[in-house]
Amino acid sequence: MTHASQNQPSTDTLTARLKSENWDMHQIAEHSHGQGSVLRGELSLPAYIELIDQGHLVHRVLDEAAQHAASKRPDLAPLMADEHMLGQHFAKDLAHFGISPDSTEALAGTERFVEHIQAVKDEPLKVLGLHYVRTGASNGNSFVAKHAREAFDLPTTGEGTAHLAPYGERQRAAWGALKQTLDGLNLTAQEQDTVIASARSMYAHYICWHRESHLSAAELVNEHESSLDKDAFDQAHAVPNR
Repeated sequence: MTHASQNQPSTDTLTARLKSENWDMHQIAEHSHGQGSVLRGELSLPAYIELIDQGHLVHRVLDEAAQHAASKRPDLAPLMADEHMLGQHFAKDLAHFGISPDSTEALAGTERFVEHIQAVKDEPLKVLGLHYVRTGASNGNSFVAKHAREAFDLPTTGEGTAHLAPYGERQRAAWGALKQTLDGLNLTAQEQDTVIASARSMYAHYICWHRESHLSAAELVNEHESSLDKDAFDQAHAVPNR
């Protein structure tokens, strides 16, 4: 792909590039252990709670990194507002199940995830790439929340699924506003590349969360090459005309 000069803004919007250049990792992630397992009915309630517990460890650290990024780059501050911090929702869900946050030992994948976040915390655009993936996940996770409520007999008022649907009924509006803010950032093509590469690393850590070892995005794409289907992805993620 040919990019504009690194001293000029890209002619493609950042959110368009994030979607089109991450579809493969997104598709792999949807079939990995995690929220997709809830949709497929593969998780017991204890396993679901463990996902929340481990997720809290990661997202608490990412919240701190996001707030630090906003302090270094004020143009990112609207994207890192309190409403976009997810650790608080994981903590609320753990409290619903009577679990004290951080009461269990971190999995190897959780430790790798946290180490990666800490390694890039002083690079705001890399933190933005990580943050974009987790906020964007709330779109699909809103549907996962409905399945979780049915599977585990959880309240329709959101207790136990707040981490999946942090914006509640405001999901579409919140995501639309966040995308608009992202596309309003004055980033060069090279800076956009940094955000996109970091987003791919976020997907890789998510996909490998419950694996014994970590694979890079390139290694994961190679591993899943035969099952990747962009047409199917585009069809599944098309925005309906309303």
